[in-house]
Amino acid sequence: MLSHAVVGSNVIVGANALVPEGKVLEDGFVYFGSPAKKIRPVTDEDKKKIRTNTEEYAALAKKYIH
Repeated sequence: MLSHAVVGSNVIVGANALVPEGKVLEDGFVYFGSPAKKIRPVTDEDKKKIRTNTEEYAALAKKYIH
């Protein structure tokens, strides 16, 4: 992600994607590539997977902090 890029809400940026300077990533879309390109809308399934992964990482962090 380069300078002055703007990432909207509910955006997924793929691994190794390059977000050019000043690029605006529109709310609710998945972006991949170099340079990053809008691929498809974020689905409810995407949001569910992100929530599940976040909860799992938080539980692991708690487990290993103590």
